[in-house]
Amino acid sequence: MMFLVTGHSFRSLYFEFRLGRKAISDIIWETCNVLIWFVLKDKVMPQPQKEDWLRIAEEYEKNSKFS
Repeated sequence: MMFLVTGHSFRSLYFEFRLGRKAISDIIWETCNVLIWFVLKDKVMPQPQKEDWLRIAEEYEKNSKFS
């Protein structure tokens, strides 16, 4: 989180935490992915309700040209 909060460069984080560049990079990448997922998952991928599934099925049937 320090990278995101302070804007420190990767280089300064290497020296501050005495970790390699790959380790710092992996930690930042994983943290960002987890944070983004937990913050945005309900907005981007909400749990479909029955009405949603019915609408999706109706649109699929209309657009599939199987009939």
